[in-house]
Amino acid sequence: FQGKYSAAGGYMHGIWLFADGLSALRTGIQNAQVESAAVTIKRANAYGTDGKTLRLWYHEKTSKPSGSWPSAILTDTGLTATVDRGKSVTFALTEELIGKLKSGAIKGFGVSSMRNSDLMQLDGSVCDVTVVYK
Repeated sequence: FQGKYSAAGGYMHGIWLFADGLSALRTGIQNAQVESAAVTIKRANAYGTDGKTLRLWYHEKTSKPSGSWPSAILTDTGLTATVDRGKSVTFALTEELIGKLKSGAIKGFGVSSMRNSDLMQLDGSVCDVTVVYK
């Protein structure tokens, strides 16, 4: 599911992931020693300028909520990254976030621009959660 469109010409400010695959992933890593985990997203080669800062969020929803999106459903991971047009960016998850992913506290992720004035389009074809474990 792609995130909220702004009123300014239909540009996107973010993308929100409700992945059935996270449940299967969680089952697979439940008793494993996770070495690393990351979320990768791609910015489309359209709209805005290079060097936009994105923030990674997580949520506890299994499907898209109806109505408007209150910020109360999103939890800030504290992770940010800068991305240029047409490039991908990877957020390396902290040990705390990996623990929340394993426990089921994280049901999905969101990536958004830091400010409403940072108009850009994110590419929904590249939204990956990667986990390396033993």
